[in-house]
Amino acid sequence: MNYGKKALENLYNGIAGKPVIPRKHLKVLGEDVEVSVTHASGESETFRLEDSYGKIITRQLRISQTSDVDNSIDSIFKQGNWTGPKQAKPQKVLKDIIINTVYDNSVELMEYLSSNKDSLLSFESLPRGQVFDFASQIENSLPHMFKGDGLREFIHDVHLNVVPKASTGVGLGESTFSIFGSAEKGNSGDLVWDGQEVEIKTNGQGKGSGAILGGDGNINKIASRLEAKSDYINLNAETLNRYKKQLEDVFSAYQAGDEKQAQQNYDTFIRGSDQLKQLIRNGKLNNMLSTIKDVNTFMSTQLLSTKGFQQVARPNPNPNPANILPNRLLDRINLEINKSGETGTNLPSQIATLLSPESPVEDYILVFSEMKTYSDSSDITSDLKEFFNVYNYTDFCPRTSYDNFQRLVGAISLICYQEKIGFYYITAGNDDKMTMVTFDMRQPSITNIFNQLKNIPEVTFDLGIDVFEGGRWKSKTVIAKSPRIKLN
Repeated sequence: MNYGKKALENLYNGIAGKPVIPRKHLKVLGEDVEVSVTHASGESETFRLEDSYGKIITRQLRISQTSDVDNSIDSIFKQGNWTGPKQAKPQKVLKDIIINTVYDNSVELMEYLSSNKDSLLSFESLPRGQVFDFASQIENSLPHMFKGDGLREFIHDVHLNVVPKASTGVGLGESTFSIFGSAEKGNSGDLVWDGQEVEIKTNGQGKGSGAILGGDGNINKIASRLEAKSDYINLNAETLNRYKKQLEDVFSAYQAGDEKQAQQNYDTFIRGSDQLKQLIRNGKLNNMLSTIKDVNTFMSTQLLSTKGFQQVARPNPNPNPANILPNRLLDRINLEINKSGETGTNLPSQIATLLSPESPVEDYILVFSEMKTYSDSSDITSDLKEFFNVYNYTDFCPRTSYDNFQRLVGAISLICYQEKIGFYYITAGNDDKMTMVTFDMRQPSITNIFNQLKNIPEVTFDLGIDVFEGGRWKSKTVIAKSPRIKLN
């Protein structure tokens, strides 16, 4: 159809300011249309619009003729305790999302959110002790009339793009739960949510490196406070060399025809592959290490140019050595060993010089007690003694048990951060997947926090922070003064 000026006027008058678009106008907007535009010069142009564009124009016309959406947005921000002239920009971002989203009920949803704060997503309704999808939790908290195609995308757009302003930096997630939930901006923690102070931490968008926890540089200077007991060791390189030797042992036994020994060597190698996956950060290699079940499958797996890694039903008797998975892993490990040699000092490697499987428990208590992220944090020596009464201290050597090591350092960092900032709960969130997990910090003992972390292996801590040696910082980047928490 060809709609001229009069028809557009009728359409415009029929929908402007109306909370529900009349059926006759929905019929017009429900199909592809041709719109004729006459310029001031008298020249006419005709455009063909798809239905999706028609819906955007509909919202734009409605919103431009009333202040309802602006009032809803303003009310949402005020109820979330985001006030002041600095909010004009994030409010405009939200308004643009409302207009341009593929979600049909964005205008009506904003009106509902602005007048039903107490009925929105509550903190008490969130799952405990597990990773959950927070977008689904938001959807489930809304009345049925708002559920439908495009809602999840709308929530995600708001989450990633609407960031209110405050005296301190505001991260992703803080606005999300004050817009779609009953939370509001807090004082000590990021949010006050159902009377609880909740600190929101998320990875950041697009392969984010995690959220840095607070610190004043105390943990970075541990080597200056404790005398090293051996020469510096690059822990990553040492770990990779251990994997390299294990992989070569698998290959040697398999080529010698000793299937039993090859399987034993393979079992040793694969048991520690989680740490290898973290070090090499290669999706295809990591997926294969997760799915290959035995040494024969492992040795006969090749990289095919068109289909990626897969098991070969009839192995090529003369395969290209560069395509055999063990060889590819060896090449990648050698590359990572060389890269590790170039990075220089880092925190885990410093600690590896201070601790070994043969060190007494007193050394472990001393070293970990010095890993507070704030110099004025409370002494944690007695807390560590209790912790090592529960757990075998040798299971926290960074050379042999890196996962336990990074988790314990993370627990200490969380406790120091909680003492400095003050909050009851802290979250770790994945902004791309829209997943999160909450940790209860109301009883901040090392054992309690470590146990919670141990039950959520998807949460890890990046300890690749800068260090202080010989009176100066050894850094190639902006100085990071504490570990990063990350939800994988």
